Amino acid sequence: MSVSNNGNGAPIPAHIVDKLRGREFKTFDEFREALWLEVSQDPELIAQFSEINQLRISQGFTPFAPDEGHYIGPKETLKKFQIHHFIAIEYGGGVYDIDNLRIVTPRLHDEIHYRR
Repeated sequence: MSVSNNGNGAPIPAHIVDKLRGREFKTFDEFREALWLEVSQDPELIAQFSEINQLRISQGFTPFAPDEGHYIGPKETLKKFQIHHFIAIEYGGGVYDIDNLRIVTPRLHDEIHYRR
């Protein structure tokens, strides 16, 4: 799951999508937790993260992006990876449509929404 500060983010790997597809979630937070818990079960994916992030992911928490991916803005600093709706919800993109979701750094998320 290679994520950089360029492009449109990383799609959720197909085998993770398959495990999440068809499940119902009451909140997006519940979905996010399930996503990261599924990532924690994949040795190849989890190995791509630092030790601290591996611990966070195994607990269902969002991992921290590399420093160069942090967003430092006038009102807030964001350090954790974001789940981006490739087609915005306001334009018909599904909130829980897994095929519409990408993993992005906070910096890229800001760029996609406010600087393109």
